[in-house]
Formats: sequence, structure tokens, C-alpha cells
Amino acid sequence: MARGRMLNRSVCASLKFHQLSDDTARLIATWTIPHLDKNGVFYADPGMVRSLVLPRRSDITPEKVASTLGEMEAGGLIRLFEHGGDRWQWWPGFADNQAGLRADREKTDFPDPAASLPDACRNDAGIMPDTSRKDAAVNGGLNEMKGKERNRNMDAGASVPSTFRAWQKRLQTAKNPVAVIMEMCKHLYPENEQPKGGQVAGTIRTVGGPGRLLGLLWEQSTRPPQGNPVTFVTKVATNAKKRDEPPQPPRGEVFR
Repeated sequence: MARGRMLNRSVCASLKFHQLSDDTARLIATWTIPHLDKNGVFYADPGMVRSLVLPRRSDITPEKVASTLGEMEAGGLIRLFEHGGDRWQWWPGFADNQAGLRADREKTDFPDPAASLPDACRNDAGIMPDTSRKDAAVNGGLNEMKGKERNRNMDAGASVPSTFRAWQKRLQTAKNPVAVIMEMCKHLYPENEQPKGGQVAGTIRTVGGPGRLLGLLWEQSTRPPQGNPVTFVTKVATNAKKRDEPPQPPRGEVFR
């Protein structure tokens, strides 16, 4: 495996990086890049990422790493998959941002993403097929059209939960709770501004867990608010918490 990877300057203008919740999340993402193998694969177990990518950052917890990985997947930076009893992350844009990559000269002990992600666009060398720019543009347009068609089919499908219990079950079995919350917002609040993955991950911590956020979003769906539904339910939860807190004594005084 190579000693490092190229960090393309396009990262500075990348919306996917910009939309991560904070600079710590962006640090985790960018520092992961040098560890990617020839196929753009690395561990996705939070403990492994924490120990290998951030060995001197004791302030960054595995929980923060886990939430960041969820944001990264929700934002399209990575795809998560399981292989050999372990969790892995695959960066779909890896090969496009590694000028001069010679995957045929590298070895790797990491799993091949194509085995677990059949739609991974790559050849046996771990890079995109050697097509002309014109062909690549045409193929990209076709893939985009297919992706939109898949989204329309998902929207029209019967697999979308129709009861709160069904949403709870989906959340309990999901590998990425952030993605489930975003899916719920899309279907319960189709006309509203949709939340980003980073906001959802932060709100989960604020309100006390993904199950709590799921419940708040379901409760408010009978009277849909204006704007971003996650922003609204965050305010609802904050106000409710303030009402439940006991009054604080003025400074210098205590309750007897």
C-alpha cells in the first residue's frame, strides 16, 4: 500500500466536505484519505479509525467518529459495507482524485468493494475503466439518469414505513440512523427544506438519541411546520427541556 494519497485542492470547494457538521468531522474525513488502499477502502469501525487516523487526538471519541461516518455516508462521500465480520468504508470518488494512481502495482489486505457493493463503478485494477472524456461524460449522464429513476421508484414504492412502529423498526435495524432520519423527513415533510446529514447527527446528540428525534418528527408531522423540520423539532425539544428544569436561584443565593 502507498505511504500516502493526493489531497486534491478541489476539496476546498467541495459541498460534501463543507456540509459536514464541524471542523472535527472534516478533519476525520481528510485525515482518512492517506490511509485508503488502491480501491479507496479503509476501516469503518469507529475504534479502528480513531486509533489509526487520530492516534494523538484523545479529545476525539469513537462516538464522534461513528457520527461522522454516518454524516459522510449520508452526504455521499463514502459507502459503508461489511465484510469478514468487520465494517469498511469505500470512497467512490477516490480514483478520480488520484492522478497517476497505479493500482496494478499496489497490494492490499482490504476487501474488494465490488464484492459487497455490486454497483461500484470500477475495473479489476480498482480504477474507473479507461474511457475517453467524452465517453465518461456520456456514461456519467446515463448513471445520473438511472440514479434519478431509482429515486423515483423508491419514492413510489410500498416499502416506505407508514406507521411510527414501522419507522422504529427500521431505525432499530439500520446501520446508519442518520440516513433513516433523513428518509423520514423526505417522506413526512416533502415540501419542506430538507436537513443535511451533519445537522441530523448533531440534533441526535442534542435531543438524546435517534429514537427521540424520530418520535419528535413523527409527532409534528400532523401539523407540518414551515422550513426545516429538524430545526423546528430541535426548538421544540429545547423549550420542553427548559420548562422541565427547576428554577435556578439568583447568584449568591441558595434554596433552603
